[in-house]
Amino acid sequence: MNDELFHIVNKRTFLIALLEATFIVILPIWGYILKDIPGVNEFLIGVIPRDLQHIYGIFIFPLVHNDLSHLFGNVIALYVLLLLLKNSFSPYYYRIIACGWVFPGIFIWLIGNSNTMHIGASGLVYHLAFFIFWIGVVIRHPNFIAQSLIVIFLYGGFFWGILPLFPEVSWEGHLGGFISGTLQALILYKPISMLYPKQEEEEDEDDAPPDWYEEENDNIIDFRDTKKNN
Repeated sequence: MNDELFHIVNKRTFLIALLEATFIVILPIWGYILKDIPGVNEFLIGVIPRDLQHIYGIFIFPLVHNDLSHLFGNVIALYVLLLLLKNSFSPYYYRIIACGWVFPGIFIWLIGNSNTMHIGASGLVYHLAFFIFWIGVVIRHPNFIAQSLIVIFLYGGFFWGILPLFPEVSWEGHLGGFISGTLQALILYKPISMLYPKQEEEEDEDDAPPDWYEEENDNIIDFRDTKKNN
């Protein structure tokens, strides 16, 4: 197993993972703090579908939240998923986050109701959750499977979030995160799987007899061969 992928293995690398995750999740917290400051709050907007004047909301909407429950619900989930992401997918860490940050907003802008504004980091949360889930399903490495089970255990209800069941919930953002997380998992699963050894090869090596076995059994006669010679 390639230990370089597992950055959370000692105090130093674990601290780095915590700091990187903290830096990212603190961004929506700052967004919540600044949203009530005059002159700043007018730029902190969500995604308004097909509104070209405010199209920059695609890049800002993960920072904007309605209230503290909305904020901390996303921040806590995001923090857990970022640690899982850093643990196993460090070479692709920021690439995965960037895709999950932007694609759900583009998806909302294209298909959302034009009379609505969509805010919150849940699109990014859905992207990370389904990326980790599908990598475990496709690659079936024990570590990835374990992380998929963690995602199911903690966020199994996410599957309902991609359906238009609640009018006050941005199911378009959730669906966008689901699609982008799934697609990126399918795109990256081959390079990621190449960074890990195949479990079958390790098992075959373990099943091979030790070197001393052949040396101690050189004097064994195969009577089937002697009968053939006669």
